Order: sequence, then structure tokens, then C-alpha cells
Amino acid sequence: MRPPNSSLIMRTADSEAVWQIGYDPAEQALYIRFSSGDLYGYEAVPEAVYASFAAAPSQGRFFQTEIEGIYRYEKL
Repeated sequence: MRPPNSSLIMRTADSEAVWQIGYDPAEQALYIRFSSGDLYGYEAVPEAVYASFAAAPSQGRFFQTEIEGIYRYEKL
């Protein structure tokens, strides 16, 4: 997985655990920067999952139940 290109907009998340999120629809790649500063890329994530993640009232909880352990990832 490649790091996000420089034109990708990372939006600030409303979460203690998740700092920023971004999505590349052409690659179906979800990028999450955690509060620790670590950036991870998740592969083959449907755009609808990203939209639900961005709109979730608890992005940390959504990550734990809908992303973590489901999508292949890589620390970038």
C-alpha cells in the first residue's frame, strides 16, 4: 500500500483515539492517523464504510466494530 498522495485531504476526527481520517476512492484506501501520530492505510474499504465512519457519533467505537480486524492494513 502506498502512502496517501499529497492532494488527499485528511479531515480531523471527533475522537480521542482517532486524530484524522482520509479516503482515496480510486484506490478504495482508508487512511487513519491515530492520536499517537501513527498513520495506517486500510485496503479495499468501500466508500460507504468511509462515509459511515466519518459520520459516526463515536469514530473510535466505529473503528473497533466496523474496521479493525476486518480490512487488511499497513502502518505507513
